Amino acid sequence: MKSINLSFFFLILFNIFSYSQVDIVTGGHVGIGTNSPENSENWDKVLNINGQNHCKIIATTSSIQTGIWSHNSGYYGAPAGGIIGTYSNHPFSIITNHACRMTIQSNGYLNISNNVGIGVSANPAYKLDINGFTRFYTGGSNGLLADNTAYYGGPALYPLSNNTGYSGKSDKAFMAVYSYSYPSPSDARQKENVNDINNALDIILKLKGVRYDLKKEYAYNDTIVKDEKIRAKLEK
Repeated sequence: MKSINLSFFFLILFNIFSYSQVDIVTGGHVGIGTNSPENSENWDKVLNINGQNHCKIIATTSSIQTGIWSHNSGYYGAPAGGIIGTYSNHPFSIITNHACRMTIQSNGYLNISNNVGIGVSANPAYKLDINGFTRFYTGGSNGLLADNTAYYGGPALYPLSNNTGYSGKSDKAFMAVYSYSYPSPSDARQKENVNDINNALDIILKLKGVRYDLKKEYAYNDTIVKDEKIRAKLEK
């Protein structure tokens, strides 16, 4: 067995820490690119990597690259700041207690295994549990707001702009809408060019009332109509 010259060994270490700017300071903190690792909050151990404009930590396998980046200018479409994730074409997951809780697929899709709470202090009770005023934005002046500004402080769901939006579509209609009342607001403050209609009663008397059958594909749902005899009549 060949012996190692300790003087030469320590000389190598001295050169590594001197020229590559790796410093182990009092308390066991490590600085790369700095001899003063930032520890204003008095953490037990600190690893501080400092780059003038950017730096990164990369962990790799034979095919996967995962890392942490800090940068002064945009990288990969992200604004200046911090980045964490995969550099290779692989998903990135977040775990707690040895279990995967959230995964961002490499195509950007997000998979979350548990309920999500926004503004909820306790465990969220629903798949999406939001506490606070909420906007569902669809671009332009369109969108929906949800808050508690209805009469008597009740919940309200309303369009972002007045007199806009629909509930359902002609080919994507709701089967039923339940409500205790259906008020139709008529506010003179929102109207202009108001004129009398001549012979209004004559116009009403000329209205033609009709009866009709709704096409069966729009008339019912076979999960609702259980009676076989009624279903047979509807399908004629």
